[in-house]
Amino acid sequence: MENKIFSGKCPICGEKHELNAKVRKDKIRIKGIEIEYDEMYFICSKFNDKESEFVTAKIFDENLLNARNEYRKKFGLLTSDEIISIRKEYGLSQVELSRLLGLGDVTIARYETKAIQDPIYDDILRRVRQYPMEMLKLLGRHEEKFTNERYEQIKTKIIKNQIEFGDEQEKRRLLLNDYASFQELSSSNGFQILDIDLIEKIVSYMAFSRANLYKTILMKFLWYIDKISFERFGKTITGLVYVHENYGALPIGHYNLIGLKNINSEEIVENGIYKIRIKPSEKVNFYDLNKDIKSIIDEVLMKFNGMDTNEIVSTMHSEDEYIKTKMYEIIEFK
Repeated sequence: MENKIFSGKCPICGEKHELNAKVRKDKIRIKGIEIEYDEMYFICSKFNDKESEFVTAKIFDENLLNARNEYRKKFGLLTSDEIISIRKEYGLSQVELSRLLGLGDVTIARYETKAIQDPIYDDILRRVRQYPMEMLKLLGRHEEKFTNERYEQIKTKIIKNQIEFGDEQEKRRLLLNDYASFQELSSSNGFQILDIDLIEKIVSYMAFSRANLYKTILMKFLWYIDKISFERFGKTITGLVYVHENYGALPIGHYNLIGLKNINSEEIVENGIYKIRIKPSEKVNFYDLNKDIKSIIDEVLMKFNGMDTNEIVSTMHSEDEYIKTKMYEIIEFK
């Protein structure tokens, strides 16, 4: 969560000083349902007790938005951030997306800041999010609401997204083909079926949390995340299948995995060595990862904090799972 700072005149002591926001769990009832959410607040450092807590108007609104988003997650609705990402993906204003969907001009603005969308409108938003051609159909249906110039601009963007969508589907198909033999729960996949969407979120979260996340390091991190999950919960997180390779455990289909459009990678050369560096993806919302998954990822990141690629590979080589398997052999989680 982004760190919030108050630097104005403190309403408690009357002095001007800088304060960092604190966060705690709180509960609120939304549509008759009790929802737990992260509440932000400030506390005057001059007194530092319950009576010196306060929130600004902006933080108050953000707290309500946090609560509404927790409600959305609970009932499988798109969060406000996910709705914003749809609009930005097509380069639309709030009014334009509202008109394109056949809604009132302020509807999307309300969904992004205050109101919780009904399931029927959530379904429409999900369709246009997943399938650009759905957006093109709606644009044609509401063409009269746009100038000719703006209509053509939006149409061009949608068609471009459709082409990219086709490329992404092909890359996903290739990765799924790699796992055609692992469609049943087994010790090989850690009793979990491959979850590409979740993998993309995990990769982006790790890239956001660790600078210079290279491909070799990423593959080891994925292994340790799944290993810890299996030890604690009896199943892995990603559904990836790992093979004994020179540099440690390596997922089957790793080249196709890195090629996924929602995994943001770049090819670089450092000190004459070719590397693939992973960066956070703006197309992936990793904030809705559940706390158990985040906890395991953070544990792995902390375990290898400050270690370079060679040190991480060396650690992997000392693991029983690696020592007791042969080259190119699947590392069974049992």
